[in-house]
Amino acid sequence: MRNTRARFFMIRANQQKLARINTLIDELEAELLDGKPEEGEEIMFTFLMSPQRKKV
Repeated sequence: MRNTRARFFMIRANQQKLARINTLIDELEAELLDGKPEEGEEIMFTFLMSPQRKKV
């Protein structure tokens, strides 16, 4: 049984890095939704990508 684990990253990302991150998320989504039934425990993934407000 897996314990709950959270990871938090705050990064600076230019357009190239954002594109790479989006590609990786798309690949993971395709793997997660491939429709093949598998043995094992259910795991929930949540991604939140949000721009940070600039400090004044």
